[in-house]
Amino acid sequence: MSVFLKTASHSHNERIARIIWAAHMLFYLTNTQSHNRQPQDTKNNGECDDRDTNEPSDNETDYETERAVILSGSRTPIRRKFLDCIAQLLSPCKGWNGVTATAIREGEDGVEVDVARNDGFFSRGDRADSAVITYCTRLEGYLAGCDEGSTEVTATSPEEFELKAINFARRRVDYWIEDLREVLKHHLNSTKSTDGLPQSSPRQEDANTWMTIKDLILQSCPNQCATRYRVLVVQQAYKCVNTPEIQQTLSDNFGAQIATKLWTKLNFLARPLADCRLLASIVTREPHFRNCKIVPIPPKPKTTLEPKYMIEIFTAWEQIGLESPPKCVIQKLDRFNKEFKTTCAEAFSLHAEMQLVLHYEEKLAPPPTLDYFGCSKKTCLLCEIVLDTLPSPVSTRGRHGVCYPAWGVPNSGADTIQLAVQRLETSLVDRIGGFLGGLMHPRRKGQAVNTMQSGFVSDLSRLTLEELQKRENDVQSFKSKQAVHRNELMIR
Repeated sequence: MSVFLKTASHSHNERIARIIWAAHMLFYLTNTQSHNRQPQDTKNNGECDDRDTNEPSDNETDYETERAVILSGSRTPIRRKFLDCIAQLLSPCKGWNGVTATAIREGEDGVEVDVARNDGFFSRGDRADSAVITYCTRLEGYLAGCDEGSTEVTATSPEEFELKAINFARRRVDYWIEDLREVLKHHLNSTKSTDGLPQSSPRQEDANTWMTIKDLILQSCPNQCATRYRVLVVQQAYKCVNTPEIQQTLSDNFGAQIATKLWTKLNFLARPLADCRLLASIVTREPHFRNCKIVPIPPKPKTTLEPKYMIEIFTAWEQIGLESPPKCVIQKLDRFNKEFKTTCAEAFSLHAEMQLVLHYEEKLAPPPTLDYFGCSKKTCLLCEIVLDTLPSPVSTRGRHGVCYPAWGVPNSGADTIQLAVQRLETSLVDRIGGFLGGLMHPRRKGQAVNTMQSGFVSDLSRLTLEELQKRENDVQSFKSKQAVHRNELMIR
């Protein structure tokens, strides 16, 4: 018997409730496990967490190489990177609140970039924060003032906006300074080293570059000098990540594992300045990008369940239409039974990507000219499913595949949104069913999980369990015939 959703017709409000129930259940059962469809996206998912929204894979390439590769490529990668850089420059902090998404409308003489952030840019009803508007205006001015030859990859003195960008991201910068400081202290204490370069003798210039940022990170900074200190650290980090020889030196002296940690943190520290310089390089290739208008969009209403949908977890399980769970699942879900009702009753904000989707579906702005959203972090599972089910699927920089239950459901009468929400509900329940199938049939666990992860873009996702079983039987029959044929050949 199928463990999947029973055929039924549900109102839109009930479907929203079922999505919230299913998202919480899937999170309880799988925690931060990735549900990515593509194996290459799963290598860093062990570190994915809503409190740590940066994946090391985002910065595995040094900025100088990245800049050369992007600027020598086709127009589409350049536009994607343009959107990602703006999203990152408008993301002031780590964590859920600061996640930002962007979309572009391109004309012959200029571009408009719509911007959404998880916590919203509008603190006073229909008016954006004045500080955000001022910052966006300065970013527009920075792009307008970029000209060829102004974007050397060395750590030259930052321009006025670049200083503003570092200060705007001060919470993020301060986090990575402290994080890098802890790693350095731990390593230097364990090795009894004072300079961090105990074994090899690199070029003196490279050694000096590393020593400068090491000393900056380890020194204490008075509060009154915090702004200047951040600028010096970011500037020096940027110089480091644009000197590939330093990465090799760190690996030679600290070992690959510690060197990778140090290099990743240096990349995150350099990001405000690196994004500015990369944007400037892009503008030199695409001159009409100098005429850029950045438009923060109004936030969307939060998702709140009606009282009749605030129910116990096992009641919700039955309402979703799943079979009775095995004992191990009952025990696991029972731990969350008390909090389920109150947690699902919270008001959930829409993720930045979903705010953009609604913005265009509600005809509040002309649609983007590129089916791509720039993002300051990788896309979560629920956003990924919705973006994939749109008539023109929207891609992003990548996805971490984790199911975060604190997710506002897009609520609109538009047919596109209604269909996407319906498919999202089906996908989440299918994934729970796949999890149960893996428990009940361990030998087919990999097959069941892969089927669930294929989403709506694969024909495999439309197969029934009976069809999958038939396919498996056919494969086994074919293998048996092959074995018999080989035996006959050996006898001859």
